[in-house]
Amino acid sequence: MIIRALHSLGNRLPFFRGRKLSPQSLISYRRGRPFPYTDTQTAIEELSRLAKHTPEAVEVYLALGNLHRAQGDIERAIRIRKTLTARQDLNAHYLAKSMYELGLDYRRGGFLDRAGEAFEQAREILGDDPVLLEEMAGLAASTGEYATAAEYYRLLKQPLARAHYIVQEAKNEAGKNGVITDKASLKMAIRIYPGSVEAWLELLIRDCSFAAWGDLASDFRMALKKIDPPLHFVVLEGLIRYLVSQKEENEIFTPDLAPEPARVLLNELVKMEPDTILSYYAAWFALQIKDTSQALDWLHHCLERDSDFWPARVELLALQSREENLPLEFQAQLDFLLRRFRRQRRFMCRSCGLGREQIFFLCSRCHSWHSITFVK
Repeated sequence: MIIRALHSLGNRLPFFRGRKLSPQSLISYRRGRPFPYTDTQTAIEELSRLAKHTPEAVEVYLALGNLHRAQGDIERAIRIRKTLTARQDLNAHYLAKSMYELGLDYRRGGFLDRAGEAFEQAREILGDDPVLLEEMAGLAASTGEYATAAEYYRLLKQPLARAHYIVQEAKNEAGKNGVITDKASLKMAIRIYPGSVEAWLELLIRDCSFAAWGDLASDFRMALKKIDPPLHFVVLEGLIRYLVSQKEENEIFTPDLAPEPARVLLNELVKMEPDTILSYYAAWFALQIKDTSQALDWLHHCLERDSDFWPARVELLALQSREENLPLEFQAQLDFLLRRFRRQRRFMCRSCGLGREQIFFLCSRCHSWHSITFVK
C-alpha cells in the first residue's frame, strides 16, 4: 500500500517521475539514525529535495522552515523565510505568512526586537489577526511592555489577560516596597475583569500597607464574592506571603506578625462557610492573634471536611507536639521533618500538572490562565 502511494505521488511530483521505487530504497531513510530523529530528519531531506525541484512551492518552504525551527536550527529557518520574503512574485498572503513565521523564528532565537518588526510587517498585511495578536501580546509581555500587552488583549477581547497586564504595569511603576499606590489602575482592572485575582490581591496588599483595616475588611469581603471560589486561596496565600516577606524561613505557622490584618480577615472568614482550604488559612490567622485553641478548631474542621488534607495534619502535629514533653533530640528531628513538609510543592496547574511552590496566575508550561489548584 505504501509503495502504491509513493508511485501515485511520483506521478504528480516531477522529481519522482521516471524513478523506480523498491522496498530496499527505504533503507536510505534511516542511515543508522535512531528514532524520533529519523522521522524529522527524513522529512527535512525529502522536503529539501522537493523544494529544490519545485521552487514555486511556497508551502513546502514554509513547512521546511518549521521543521528546522523544531530541530533548533534557527539560523537555517530564518534563511529560508528571508529567501521567501525577498521574492518579488510572492503574493500578499504568503508574504504575511512568511513574516509571521520569521517572527516566530526570531523569537525562538532570542532576537526579540527583530521578532517584533516581523510581526508588525505581517500585521500591515493581515490586520488584527487573532493568532498574530496573540504572539505580539506574548512578545510584549516577555519584554516587560505590559501596557502594550494589555492593549493587544483588549483587541483580542480577552479581559482576564488584559486585567492581568494592567496590574503588572501598575506593579512595574510601584515603589521600592512593591506596593501599588495607583488604586485607579487596580479598580480599572477589576472593572474589566471582576474576578481578577491579581487585582484584588494587590488591592488587599495596599490596604495592609496603609493600615486601612476598614478598607481591608470591605475589599476582602467583596473579593470573595467576585473571585471564583476555587481561587479564593490564591488571594489568601498571596497576602500571607506579603505579610511574612521579612521572614527567613518558609514557615507560615509562626505567630510573630502584627495581629491587625489577621484579626480583620479572620472575622470575615467566620461570617461565611469556609471550605477545607479556607479553614486551613483561618487557622494561620488564629495563630497570628495567639489563639491556639481556635487554630486547632479550624484545623480539625479541615479534616472533618477532608480527612486526607495533609497540610492540616502537618500543622496539627506541629501544634500538639508543643504540648508534649518530648525529648529534645526527638523534637529536633520532628521540627526538621515539619520544615521539609512545609516546603513541598503545594500548588499545581490543573491543566498540565506542573507543580509550583509559589502561586501563579499564568502557567509557565501550558499558558493556561488561572489554572492553579491547591495540592491537597
